[in-house]
Formats: sequence, structure tokens, C-alpha cells
Amino acid sequence: MAVGQTFTLGGKEVTLSAENIERAVWKVQPGPIKKYSVKIRGVRYPIKQLISLASGLPSAMFIATDAHRILRRLGFEVETEPAPGPEKVTLGLQPIGRVSDGPIFGSGNVYQYRVTHMPVGHQALIANFGAPLRSDWRIMRIDDDMQEEWNGHYESAEEALAILQKEFE
Repeated sequence: MAVGQTFTLGGKEVTLSAENIERAVWKVQPGPIKKYSVKIRGVRYPIKQLISLASGLPSAMFIATDAHRILRRLGFEVETEPAPGPEKVTLGLQPIGRVSDGPIFGSGNVYQYRVTHMPVGHQALIANFGAPLRSDWRIMRIDDDMQEEWNGHYESAEEALAILQKEFE
């Protein structure tokens, strides 16, 4: 049996060893990992769950820094979860303006789109400044209510949309 080390957690002294930690998680499902984890028998556990199970103290009584310090002193390798990256955004086009081509207004080709599925705080419009006779598509970005000028010269709305899509990848 391994000799334990004494630590202070939440104002209480606890004695823990690497063996205590490994035994405490036997047949226990890991909780969600927020940032730090330790791998035991091929399974990754959140560090606060490990210390809580081994010490019998609720995880609210100590902070992750305490758990990190204790586990490293007991010889465990604490791994850091990478920060989650932004979700992949797939933008789309919603028609909001059409060229009139006869007695029924709005029955012709689309000349202006609102870009859909933009990330929070972002909006964009794509319009054809050459409509209806030629293609001169431009983009207007609106970020946190700050509107830019129309910019770019693209052959199609889809080409302009592809440019925006690259900005959010």
C-alpha cells in the first residue's frame, strides 16, 4: 500500500495517494471535462471529480488549481483540453430583392440577398449592382451594428458567399 500525502482542501486535511485516486474511480463513469483531465486505465477523468471521489469532499469545496496541484504531486500527468474552436458555419442566401420583368413586380431575377446563418453579432448582404443586365455582385458586412461600405466585385452571389464563408472558417 502506498504512503499518502496530506493536503489541505477547503480547510480540511485529507491524505491521498495515487493508489487512492485510482481505486476511487474503479467502475466510475467520467464526468464532463471542462479544461483539465487525468488518464487512468485509458479513461480520461476531470481532475475535480478524481479528487472529490478520493477525498469524499464535494467538488464545490475546492478549486481546480488545488486538484491540479495535488494530482501532479502524486505523480499524475494532468492534460489540458484544447479550447473549443468555433463551430463550422455554413452560410446561405435568402432573396430579399428581385428585378421587375413585367407587370408582376418581383417575379424576375434576384438582385439582393441577406446572408443566413451568420455568427452572432455579424450580418451581411450581397447585391448585384449591375442588375438586371450584368453581374457586379458586392458584399456589405454589418458587425455589431457597424455597417461597412459595399465592397468587392464578384461574378455571382455564390462567389461572394464563398468569400464570406472563408472568413468564418
